[in-house]
Amino acid sequence: MANNKLKSFKDVTFLTSVIYIVLGLLLAVFKGEVISWAMTVAGVLLIVFGVLGIVKGKTLYGVIGLVAGILIIVCGWAIVDIAITVLGVLVAVKGVVDLIEALKVKKNTLPIVYAALTILAGVLLAVAKWLVFDWFFIIVGVLLIVDGIFGLLGKKIF
Repeated sequence: MANNKLKSFKDVTFLTSVIYIVLGLLLAVFKGEVISWAMTVAGVLLIVFGVLGIVKGKTLYGVIGLVAGILIIVCGWAIVDIAITVLGVLVAVKGVVDLIEALKVKKNTLPIVYAALTILAGVLLAVAKWLVFDWFFIIVGVLLIVDGIFGLLGKKIF
């Protein structure tokens, strides 16, 4: 029994590590295009589920799925664009609040530097979103690759 659980755990760890490496490579190489793929797949699945819902007589469910799928495919990037801009503004505002708090304390310069970097990240995200967006995917991709490699080696980093 214990051997089966250990083998199952090793299988899951191996599979997870391989998925991390593949996903990391996709993110690092294709960057923002991965979002396009995900939105297209999600949109198509919602359309299919919507049609199936209508066929099965669940009209409301089907129409909602159909409309949501079409909106994701047609307006997906506009929604992502707005969300990234709003996120950038919120991050910049958080940085300003953190900077005000850090300047009140004045014990350590590290919180001031952190707050300034947060403001910079927020402004870049709001203004130059696609440049920051691509770098974000590259960094996340590399982290996933490293985590996957460590998982294959049996080491934990997070």
